[in-house]
Amino acid sequence: MTNEINFYEKFLNRMSRTRKNKMQLHKRLKSYNEKVNTLLFFMNFFGIVLIIITLNPNKEMKNIFILNSYIVAIISIYIILFQYYIIIKSYDKNAEKALNIYHELREIENEIKDGGEEVFNNKKDKYFYIYNSILNNSIPHDDIDDLNNKLDDVNVRKRDLSLDNIVINGNIIVCIGGYLIVFYSIFFK
Repeated sequence: MTNEINFYEKFLNRMSRTRKNKMQLHKRLKSYNEKVNTLLFFMNFFGIVLIIITLNPNKEMKNIFILNSYIVAIISIYIILFQYYIIIKSYDKNAEKALNIYHELREIENEIKDGGEEVFNNKKDKYFYIYNSILNNSIPHDDIDDLNNKLDDVNVRKRDLSLDNIVINGNIIVCIGGYLIVFYSIFFK
């Protein structure tokens, strides 16, 4: 009987941990989505400004920026490719899926807790099947989600060094740099 109780508690702990990791995944992807939406707005605005300056017939304005149509074309292509990358990642949809999985796991966990060990032991196969099918059809969480889940109790956050976060923050830096170059070219040349 003690093995069954340990198994029951282990299963509940595993389910609880997975559920909390899905919430961390939801928060992380939601954060990415907010950053990306703001970044895309400023990148598109920057691309439009560069195109307008390039198409401007005033030669002095073109010389100020030292921009030719090739550089503007490359920047525009980069912005389009970055948008395509973001569309493929679909952070918003994946964040919602993670939140839905969190709620599904919470319902199952509550059902198991309400039923107790005896009901769990009788329906063990059903719960395993549901749990595994939910996980097989979901977005996997990263190690950062598990670490933040463990550190959540002490209000500490592990720095997110995932490729997605590096790409997003790198593009924020590039966008700010582009704006500074244009600002400098207009007012200090």
